[in-house]
Amino acid sequence: MSKDSDVGSLEDLPSLRKEERLPSPNRQHLYQVTPGGFTSVLGTQLSRMRLGIEAAEFGLSVLGANRAEQWERVEDFRDFCEFCTHTYRDELMRMWTDYRARRRQP
Repeated sequence: MSKDSDVGSLEDLPSLRKEERLPSPNRQHLYQVTPGGFTSVLGTQLSRMRLGIEAAEFGLSVLGANRAEQWERVEDFRDFCEFCTHTYRDELMRMWTDYRARRRQP
């Protein structure tokens, strides 16, 4: 992953303490998610869908009444982002926690 990447890189995660930098023989930046950190990464990525809600709301505010097809697509996008941010994220996180607990039972 490039240090200059602007798409949600692992470099954003030190404050969550869910990643660690690995030793490297050169100047390359290598990271790995620490044990248990994947759950936080997954939750964070799904939570970022809220930005899509804001963008879609703005899009709906500027679309005219004569653009019904575009309105419907933007509205669907907004609804999908809301679903991912709330319903899907919460349910997926619950299911993931249950699955991990079952997998780790003796």
